[in-house]
Amino acid sequence: MTLLPNGQPLVDRIPADASLVVHAGSGTELEAAFARINPDVVWLPWNASGSLRPGCAGAVVIEGDLPDDTAVAPVIERAMELLADGGMLIIDLASPDFHELVAARAAGRPIPPGSHRPETVIEIARRGGGTLAALSVLEADEDGARQFAERHPDAVAGLGLRPDMQAPRLATRRFLVEIVRGALPEPIYVFARMRDASVGANGAMAEVRVSRPLRFLSGIPNVRLWLDHDPTPLRVPTRPRGIFVYQRPILRRPAAIDLLRELFRRQYVVVMEFDDHPSYWPEIARHDYLTFAGAHAVQTSTEPLAQALRPHNPYVGVFRNDVAELPPPRPPRPEPDAARPLRIFYGSLNRADSMRPLTDAINRLIRESRVPIHVSVITDERFHAQLRTTRKDFHPMVSHARHREMVAEADIVLLPLADTEFNRCKSDLSFVEAAARGAVVLASPVVYGPTVMDGVTGMLFTTPEEFAAKLTLLVEDGPFRQRIATNAYRYVRSQRMQKDGFRLRWLWYQSLLDRKEELDRAVRERVPELRDV
Repeated sequence: MTLLPNGQPLVDRIPADASLVVHAGSGTELEAAFARINPDVVWLPWNASGSLRPGCAGAVVIEGDLPDDTAVAPVIERAMELLADGGMLIIDLASPDFHELVAARAAGRPIPPGSHRPETVIEIARRGGGTLAALSVLEADEDGARQFAERHPDAVAGLGLRPDMQAPRLATRRFLVEIVRGALPEPIYVFARMRDASVGANGAMAEVRVSRPLRFLSGIPNVRLWLDHDPTPLRVPTRPRGIFVYQRPILRRPAAIDLLRELFRRQYVVVMEFDDHPSYWPEIARHDYLTFAGAHAVQTSTEPLAQALRPHNPYVGVFRNDVAELPPPRPPRPEPDAARPLRIFYGSLNRADSMRPLTDAINRLIRESRVPIHVSVITDERFHAQLRTTRKDFHPMVSHARHREMVAEADIVLLPLADTEFNRCKSDLSFVEAAARGAVVLASPVVYGPTVMDGVTGMLFTTPEEFAAKLTLLVEDGPFRQRIATNAYRYVRSQRMQKDGFRLRWLWYQSLLDRKEELDRAVRERVPELRDV
């Protein structure tokens, strides 16, 4: 798939909630990638779009070569006609000024058809109600362009380009042209600073809470992203209408005051991303909750957690953890046997105490069930050691990608969670990710009760005895387990996809920027050290 200069795939530029996409180009890779983001999309090839009514498409993507010369106008005009207001025309455009093509024309050699200057297609689109959203370079050869310009100055002059345009145009093989039907929305520049992805669960939560949701925003015109990780040096440019998203820091005086001063001077609205109860980190309280009070706003994942944060900052946005991409439905599996035992997955992270009362029930089931059982365990070494079976494996902390692979391999996922203030503020992400991969959860009602429909999309338990009975049912009744897995998958597809909620985050960011003066005053009231900024 085509990659953008910042490493993002081209699929990110298509609005994730587009219900109809018209595609001109060969191959199915882009279609398959978008279907994982939006499984409800209707994806039509360009040659099948002739009967479509005007204004019905969320995006038109042109990857193949455009027609030559005057024949290009009807194509761009039809594309603009198909777009709904706010829809995107995205063109992978070959440039006629690339030095290899200029050399071929000068030598009288044939050149591939379909190259156009971006100004040509932009003007045609403008006449059809379009506005340029972005023009970026997809592929370039600066060294080759420089050598060509030195050897063939007359050919360069014959291009009729301004002197300051000659070098970049000679270097560019392909542009990405992005045009929105209608007016551009107000701009947003988002600079996100995430935790060190190599440490613990940071990589998983940086993806779930920051980087992946922000990639959805990049499909909205006039949104620009910069994603950064600890421990690289923090270099934040000055940006009007800028949002600085800071993932799970612990702000300590006096160093954090200096950081906040600098961010305020650079015109950012500072948003703290925090998705766990702050009581786990005593230093936050020791510094008078500066982590939250010193920001303009806080974003989090659940309403119970928002309630815990609002005493320190009333400007809290709640964005739940949903699925960015939905794998294809998992086909039914054969009955477990010794060669392919039923797999139970327990991925402990701050759950070890919740599992202790359940260990005897699991061992009893392993001993008595006719079904061969294999148990996979992450991080809870004590629980793993207490399992009375050789069919087991243990892993320390694994990457988020590997964690999802292990969930996809499992038939049953165990989600015990004790009833504590910290746990009540957690999200139901583990259920949603398991359901998306065809595994059935057996979960505590803490966190999962409001989401999991007992016996329909998963199983809930409140006592060790109920846990034992329901785990036995899930292990020994394969058709019942498959019905629950199917129901849970359908629930995620219909209600828990990020493509259905990403615009709420964008609207919240826009509202913060529109109220920046109000938010500035509120921060200065909460943190006296910032009153002179």
